[in-house]
Amino acid sequence: QRLALLGQLGGQPTPSYMISPPKDELVQRYFHPDNMSSKEKLKLELNKVKEDFKIHASDCGSSHVQVAQLTTKIKYLAQVLRKK
Repeated sequence: QRLALLGQLGGQPTPSYMISPPKDELVQRYFHPDNMSSKEKLKLELNKVKEDFKIHASDCGSSHVQVAQLTTKIKYLAQVLRKK
């Protein structure tokens, strides 16, 4: 309803596809890792590595985490260079 009100401000009616909520199945498929770029996949992997190797809850830069993240980045770069 809010989108409909905003659309009327410009004098143009809001398209019907903007009024209905997004379909969950389509959102799940859109954000599936298979559809992500390699950069986005690397970012997810780095976050996973950080969670796996942190020593305490607020740890984000200890030597364990840094070494694990650098190792992940090196593996990623080696894989990219191998493809070219």
